[in-house]
Amino acid sequence: MFFSSLFASGPFGNRFFGLALLVCLTAAPFSHAQRTPTLKNPPPAKAAAPDTAAASPADALEYDIQVEILPETHRLKAQVTIEFLAAAPLRELVLDLNPNCSMTQVLNAQGREVEHRQDSYDTFTVKVVFPELVPEGSRFPLKFIYEGVFEKGRRRSMSTIQEAEAVIAEEGTYLPFAARWLPINRFPTDRASSRMTVSVPLGYEALGEGRMLPTRTEGLHEIFPSECRQPHLPGSLVVAPYYPKAIEKNGLKVEYHLAESNLGSAETLDGLIRPLVAYFESTLGPRPWEGSLEVVEVPNEYDYFPGAPSVVYLSSSLVKAVKPDATVITRKIAGQWWHHALPVSSPEQAWLREAFCYYEEVLRLEKSKQIDKARELMGELRVMALEGEGKSALANAWRLGYMTDHYLNLAGGKGAWILHMLRKMMGDEPYENLIARWKTNFGALKPQTESFQDLAAAAFKDKLDWFFAQWVDSMGVPQFDLEFLVYKTRSGFRISGSVKQDKDLFRMPMEVGIQSDSKTERTPVMVSGKRSDFRMNSEAKPTNLVVDPDSNVLHDSPELKVAVFLSKGRKLAQRQEFVEAVQQLEEALALDPRRSLANYYLGEVFYEQWNLQSAANAFREALNGDLNPKWIETWCHIYLGKIFDVLGQRDRAVAEYTKAVNTKDDTNGAQAEAKKYMKQPFTRPRTVMGAPSQP
Repeated sequence: MFFSSLFASGPFGNRFFGLALLVCLTAAPFSHAQRTPTLKNPPPAKAAAPDTAAASPADALEYDIQVEILPETHRLKAQVTIEFLAAAPLRELVLDLNPNCSMTQVLNAQGREVEHRQDSYDTFTVKVVFPELVPEGSRFPLKFIYEGVFEKGRRRSMSTIQEAEAVIAEEGTYLPFAARWLPINRFPTDRASSRMTVSVPLGYEALGEGRMLPTRTEGLHEIFPSECRQPHLPGSLVVAPYYPKAIEKNGLKVEYHLAESNLGSAETLDGLIRPLVAYFESTLGPRPWEGSLEVVEVPNEYDYFPGAPSVVYLSSSLVKAVKPDATVITRKIAGQWWHHALPVSSPEQAWLREAFCYYEEVLRLEKSKQIDKARELMGELRVMALEGEGKSALANAWRLGYMTDHYLNLAGGKGAWILHMLRKMMGDEPYENLIARWKTNFGALKPQTESFQDLAAAAFKDKLDWFFAQWVDSMGVPQFDLEFLVYKTRSGFRISGSVKQDKDLFRMPMEVGIQSDSKTERTPVMVSGKRSDFRMNSEAKPTNLVVDPDSNVLHDSPELKVAVFLSKGRKLAQRQEFVEAVQQLEEALALDPRRSLANYYLGEVFYEQWNLQSAANAFREALNGDLNPKWIETWCHIYLGKIFDVLGQRDRAVAEYTKAVNTKDDTNGAQAEAKKYMKQPFTRPRTVMGAPSQP
């Protein structure tokens, strides 16, 4: 029932090669897979290897990971012993493993070599073939001995799926579970306990699996052991020259592992993290980790790390921020419960982990009566969801690349919206009962209750096959239009109208809001098919009608399409993919030429490329637009002042800084920035941004 996409394919280089390969494939169906040319805009790919691994008839019970990190040569040497339980008779076992790793040996409990195959250049698998059938119910260990090379930008796989990158470098080593740098059973769902021993050169600190154990020195190497007894997704590791700082209050010890220049941020972070841990203990139950909580600074591009139980990764930009983003930190701390403590039975349910993590901040804001902030956050999640649309159904989001941008947009953004729609459709009390039953899985090796869909239907007291079919198993988000007529009656007004949509199969209970000068009235509408009629009476004369006035249903609109292009352009610019960023921002301007934010982002991109004339033109266009949000005006004048300073036009620069000061807007320290360069000319290296771009 779950939709999947296909691998991109292309023609063979010549007919003779194609015929020879066809003969080889016919004679030996298990030989190398055809290498496919990389398309410019390939469709989402179906990963055959993860399908095979997901169907593995074995459970991984425990990992013993011994790894040596060699930063100078970007290499690792690893011996990973995994204890398995055969859930069915086994003749072979397929595990996920990054193709940047080269397996040399697989050994059984007696130390004898077991046949293995890792012969495909572009798949994430290693296959173990047993000499004899492994009986169902038997426990057996396998030791995997291999090496790997992980340089930044190195990508051996030719798959069109996005991959979570792993990097080993002198400035830092970042090996996420999602990169599959160690053999993984049933990626990305099979959880196990683990022990990890990491050998690194002196001067580095290694943070691995859960609870850190005493370190020791052996010659020129430091040995960092750790363990995690709780079942989890094993294998996240960070190695860098950190400076630790521990803060212990009220029975909770938090150890911060930060760059030396950021140690002063520990107290600020602690003021946010500690209350969140207490909040989730009160709402979700006891902490699902042992010992202290480890908070680790990582580069911005590795912010997606889910970490391990008791390990939280925060981006450098968040750590250094004067006011760290509480939404991101809430999501990370919520992940300690939802991501690590909750098992899911299949990859198709993996989205639930991110959905709960992303939705928790909305619930927390509502409980603290911060309703406007909760609505604002739901708006951000809507844009995320629409960014991910069209690439895959939510159930297959993991095929897009686990923990990549595409996956997180769907699983986090759309997943949170699905939880929100369920809650609004069934009511708060039934929804809380649903979540309470689903939380009974916490701490279990395997789910102990029915599927989430079955529990939701029981809480709703009606079947929800249609809901999950259209929101989880299918792609597409509806766009609505209204048609209506207003009639004067003796007692007031009668409204006769229709909700029109672009998807004839979509069905959803919704509301239409009838706005008047005094209030907003609502009437329920079961939207089904291309056109759904409604009628209602109103004492006051309607001034406007709105579909879904309380934003309880995920839908698209022309305004949201602009927001999606802006978001995509912003993210591409942050990754320094400037050509693609300009394309997305120009798409936004094509839909809304007066959108100041699009021109402002364009100005930033051109400024970063040292294209000063184009940057100045874009900032001026932003000033002539809708000036929403207000801080755009101030920062456009600051950027224009800097451009004039760089070009040696000091009088014009001071005039722009003065205009910035006169706006009196101090978003992101704008006033101090403008006043600073009123006193002294701005100078800027060609490769460094002159000012923060957005608050």
